[in-house]
Amino acid sequence: MSGNAHNSELTCDAQLLNAAVDAMPCGFSLWDEQFKLVLFNARYLDLYDLPRNKIARGMDLGEVNAISVEVGNHPLSDAKSVNKRYRRAFLDQKEAGKPLMYDRALAKRTVRVHVAFRAGLGWLVTHEDVSEERKRQREQEAHARELRLQGMRFRAAVANLTQGLAMFDSRKRLVICNEPYIRLYQLPRNLARPGTRFSRIMQHRADIGMVPNAGGQWLAARVESLIASKRSDRNVCEMQNGRFVLIEHTAMDDGGWLSTHEDITERHLNEVRARHLAHHDALTDLPNRAYFAEEMARADSRMARGEKMALLCLDLDNFKDINDVLGHGVGDEVLRQVARRLNGVKRDHEIVARMGGDEFMLLAGPLEQVQSAAALARRILDEVSKPMLVGGHQILVNTSIGIAVSPADGTDSAGLMKNADLALYRAKKDDQGSFQFFKKGMDAEVRRRQMLEEDLRGAMARKQFSLRFQPALELESNRISSCEALIVWDHPGLGKMWAGDFEGVAREIGIIDELKEWVIRSACEVAAGWPEQVRLGLNLKNLRLGHNRLVDTVAEALGASGLAPARLEIGVSESSFIKNTTKSVRKLRKLQALGVRVCVNEFGRESSSLNHLRAYPFDKINLDSSFVAGISGSQENREIARAVLGLGRSLGIVMAAHGVSDEDQLDFVREEGCNEVQGPLFSVPLPANQIGELLNTVETRAAGEAGLTSARNPQ
Repeated sequence: MSGNAHNSELTCDAQLLNAAVDAMPCGFSLWDEQFKLVLFNARYLDLYDLPRNKIARGMDLGEVNAISVEVGNHPLSDAKSVNKRYRRAFLDQKEAGKPLMYDRALAKRTVRVHVAFRAGLGWLVTHEDVSEERKRQREQEAHARELRLQGMRFRAAVANLTQGLAMFDSRKRLVICNEPYIRLYQLPRNLARPGTRFSRIMQHRADIGMVPNAGGQWLAARVESLIASKRSDRNVCEMQNGRFVLIEHTAMDDGGWLSTHEDITERHLNEVRARHLAHHDALTDLPNRAYFAEEMARADSRMARGEKMALLCLDLDNFKDINDVLGHGVGDEVLRQVARRLNGVKRDHEIVARMGGDEFMLLAGPLEQVQSAAALARRILDEVSKPMLVGGHQILVNTSIGIAVSPADGTDSAGLMKNADLALYRAKKDDQGSFQFFKKGMDAEVRRRQMLEEDLRGAMARKQFSLRFQPALELESNRISSCEALIVWDHPGLGKMWAGDFEGVAREIGIIDELKEWVIRSACEVAAGWPEQVRLGLNLKNLRLGHNRLVDTVAEALGASGLAPARLEIGVSESSFIKNTTKSVRKLRKLQALGVRVCVNEFGRESSSLNHLRAYPFDKINLDSSFVAGISGSQENREIARAVLGLGRSLGIVMAAHGVSDEDQLDFVREEGCNEVQGPLFSVPLPANQIGELLNTVETRAAGEAGLTSARNPQ
């Protein structure tokens, strides 16, 4: 073969080699043993962003690395260090005799480098862009780390939950449960292992009575329904063994479910007791005034449809004599027996309530005829008048009844109650131990009310109002801690009238706000002269909380009198603000912002409950006198009062007992942790001058007992 032909053949082979190298999907470079670039392709240049006009065969590895550094592939290294690493890698691979593969992290991408030495050729190097692969790998690693972290967090959360927790998979096998769950259902360890069937756990729960009263099968069917509908559920289950468990089910997308379990037996029973106390009289366990008012309001719609309803208003005759002669303990038992007899006379759907004292009301209906109300009244008179044995005494009790029947005597609850009360007034006046239907001629009370309205309008100008102050005793220090201000109307014809006798009329004729401001300003002025540790109590039950200027009036009265805000206690009854929760709480908090203490009065008498105590920012609870009165001679009443006191104590609120009238009551409330007491056992309400003298006397005596009198008056 001629030399030209041989050269032509070599040229063709070189072209073919270059074409093959350029066609490779990865970058390629060949370096001889002197680290000179023998061969490379375009993909190699592209991967390293190397300019085509600067890279040529025969260049030294150091020159190429310098250009690579120049274009920014190695932002944290210089050309010398980069070249040193590359040469070392080539030599190490040659010495090892095995191909070398590693990932090279550039500024813009990650390149996987494969190096293999061939004697006579040098180092054959392939370069592959694995940036996306590395990114996916990093994401997978990050995801795996996150899953491990979530698993750790989940296990830690499960382990530290106070509630029981259990997770089941779509095959109804246990995935995980925590110790509270195991303890709650007394699970043997073999049933607490992952993989245990739900049915086996339910069988164990059924064996120990920890399934709902409807049964384990009912619960299993309920879970199936929740899983099928992928719903969550929260339910308090009463278990067959008497426990109450709050169970929350959360369905999972894979067909399994997660549930939490909390034994709320004590909380549930306390709330049930609190709700019952809120709507029932503590002494007789009959519905109370608040509950009866709700029932009467519901009856309005029935009367509007034309149903004939009868309201019977009952009052025991001469009941005061029983209390005075035989004692309040006997009187309380009489009231309880009367309550039981009334419950026995009425039909199941009818309601009888104790309205307070010895007054009861019974709502009967629907009636076919008015005579049915008369027949009911006769049964009541016969039943109540039967002799009862109480404390070794045979007692005969009679009752008078006033009856109003809709629609003739009123088409709504307000009208019916008003007219039944008028009928009762006539029954007691004309013939005790009988019943009277309302008649339109029974308007004496209306005329008296009209007279009260006329006299009340001018009473302020005639300065017929005055204040009385009833002291409260702090049991720990045995000193007077506060005095409650009470308004009295000295009526020229009717004599002394307390707020309850005229408050309703004052509200109706629109002077209630004026009375309220006078009480607040006058009481603050008097209290400013008392010893500094004695607080002033203002009961706003009969001076409504809805007065728009209440907060401003209190602030002005404090400023004008100089009375420290912390010495003022504003008392409100729960029923006076519960209808307007948001507005009432805002007003109470404004009062507290002044520094004034806020108390709830008559707790337990109407609609008090644990939820309301949690909702409002009270500083003190004043236990209703009806609770206190029921303590003497009745273990049942003591337990009820103890529960009420416990509610307040559990919330860390100061507790005060009102209406304490004997030593037995005092001893009881003291033992139950009551902080303050008030009532006739200590003092009746006193005029301003007498309360001032009493406070000064008490302080002088206390100072003497402390050895301070001699220090102030040295001989």
